[in-house]
Amino acid sequence: MKTLKNFDCEEAKEICMKAYEALIKYDISMLPVPVEFIPGILIVSIQVFATVCNMSEEKAIHQCGHRGIVYYADEVDKYVVLYNCNDPIELRRWVITLGIGYIEMWKELNLSHQMRRSYIDLKNSHRAVDEFAYSFTGPDIVLQECEMNSVEEIISFCGIPFNHAREKFKRLKIESSDPNNLELRINDIIKDTFSSFIKNMKRLKEQKQNMHKELI
Repeated sequence: MKTLKNFDCEEAKEICMKAYEALIKYDISMLPVPVEFIPGILIVSIQVFATVCNMSEEKAIHQCGHRGIVYYADEVDKYVVLYNCNDPIELRRWVITLGIGYIEMWKELNLSHQMRRSYIDLKNSHRAVDEFAYSFTGPDIVLQECEMNSVEEIISFCGIPFNHAREKFKRLKIESSDPNNLELRINDIIKDTFSSFIKNMKRLKEQKQNMHKELI
């Protein structure tokens, strides 16, 4: 049986495409991606979970692996992502995105509901889930079209932690121009889906450049 551990860097592009397909499926068309409001997934803080379960916050955080946990809950027939609201917002968003990544990867595997459960460990998350998160929070084609050419811009518009924004900045590249390439076709769909956001970003950049010229 294929498990998440079998994913490796050779499948990075395939995972990237799955992230783009998820953006399309969830009808997401702007940055930062609203990861807290993904249809069909119950995304709540560990603190709220503790209150509902009449449990101390400290105990709940410990049981959820401190950062967060993702699992399939039979009682509500939904996937659940729990995150620690004490963490900085960019870190919370990254934890949630990793949780979404696990869910999307699990859907590809023939796993029982009992096996669809994982702590969200920032240091030891699966490569497939990391790859998903980088593509889901910041599609290359959108960042390129918006000419986001600094780590600071990626942090601001993708809403991810500095270390991941820096890694994302390193990863940005021009993709293949083969018109029959599935990757290119999905890139075109993503580009069209985010077209309003891209236009607004370009207009804002142009206004900033004009203001700078006037000041000079």
